[in-house]
Amino acid sequence: MSDDITIGTSGDVVVMSEAVRTALHAISTIADELLVQRARLVRLVGDSEAMPVAILPVVVAQSLASVESAVRLLDSAERRARSIDHAVVVSLAGYETTERVAGSLWHGLSQQLAWLAGASLRVAAVPLAIGAAGAAVNWLIASKITGVSLPQVGATAGAFLEAHPRIISNPLVVGELREMVSDSDEFGEGFLGVPQPIPELLGANGLGVLGVASSARVIDRLGGVLGLLRETAVTVKRTSIDSSPTSAETGAGFSRTLAQRASQFISADKQPNGEQVRIEKFTQPGRAPRYEVYVAGTVTFDPISAAEPFDMTSNMSGVAAESPGAYRAVVDAMKQAGITSTSPVVVNGYSQGGLIASLVASSNEYNVKGLVTFGAPAGQIPIADSIPTLTVRHTEDIVPSLGGNEVNRDAVVVYRTLFDERNPPTDLPVAGHDFGFYKQTAAIIDRSDNPELRGVLDPINHFEDGATRVTTTMYVAHRVQP
Repeated sequence: MSDDITIGTSGDVVVMSEAVRTALHAISTIADELLVQRARLVRLVGDSEAMPVAILPVVVAQSLASVESAVRLLDSAERRARSIDHAVVVSLAGYETTERVAGSLWHGLSQQLAWLAGASLRVAAVPLAIGAAGAAVNWLIASKITGVSLPQVGATAGAFLEAHPRIISNPLVVGELREMVSDSDEFGEGFLGVPQPIPELLGANGLGVLGVASSARVIDRLGGVLGLLRETAVTVKRTSIDSSPTSAETGAGFSRTLAQRASQFISADKQPNGEQVRIEKFTQPGRAPRYEVYVAGTVTFDPISAAEPFDMTSNMSGVAAESPGAYRAVVDAMKQAGITSTSPVVVNGYSQGGLIASLVASSNEYNVKGLVTFGAPAGQIPIADSIPTLTVRHTEDIVPSLGGNEVNRDAVVVYRTLFDERNPPTDLPVAGHDFGFYKQTAAIIDRSDNPELRGVLDPINHFEDGATRVTTTMYVAHRVQP
């Protein structure tokens, strides 16, 4: 497990990890120090040469010769350090450009293949349907004979994935899934017979009419026909409230690191009433209240909508950029907490919670001063450039890939590889998505002095500076059953 992180924007290829950047900074610092020491020696030689030759002992003259030799060595070392620094930067820039071009070509090819796959499926739809029907009949017969049911097959598949955790935790699998999700609209357009130039014109790189969201809407509608993924009204109830002074009352100020922020996240299954939303209100004499909103992740993956709004239905509606029940629950909780369109607020979310937090930030209905997400499938949710946005992802986390490629050019995206040196733990089905690992990553991020990262993280860390009291309120939401 590596403590190194890679910092980039908009999901672009970034090969200068924090370790490389730190090494380059050290080389540059050494070069600067060599220059300073050379200047000192040059001054020493100059001062000595100004002395009358008659009073210079032979030993001093020999020492000066050694100093002049040292100056030449320092010159050489400083030039070499600068050369190394420049060569590494140029090499990385060239490699990054090559990777970006290759990635662009691969993305274009992937789109073409997706369109062709859809078109091929359209042509073969009838034979495939007949074959599928025959396979279903054969399965039913075999199931009756062997006694093996479909749930047992699912359980066997699940056990296989648990025994081979690297399959779904492989960064290559994660990357390919992200590409498949991003190209889902091309597949659909190929299946419908839409001429190829049109998808490119209407897609994410064109007018933005089609993309991951439109594909998710299609799945959402199909699910509704089958009685799945049905959105409902929601109710939100406040379950607890706690108010306490902060250290600012003693003049110590109030701010938090990213690791401290991560510790504020909640998990609904660990709350006494299944609370999914936590809102903190920070007050200070002479200033308007400021708010922090924390949104929990998915509670159930059941596609049949029941009482829980943080479910698969909200996942699909959220990726479709519609109005999922979980989003409406958070908005209702914010209203109950006193958050208005002008209230300064930072929204935070993990997994589905990050998707919902992104929808809140993108709604343009709130005075959002920062957005922090961990492992969120929210790459296609557009966030205003004016909102400091920090997105944290593990390269083995399959969940963010379900949101497609990143579209926010100004978001700072931090990647960390967890299992490059060991196998993922077998007791965690999707180990790369585990929030315990994300908490560790947050602590690593706090130690970084990367200027792009600090430019986003520092304003968020100091959002509550000066607050003298914090009031924490918990909310639980339920779907209204028809």
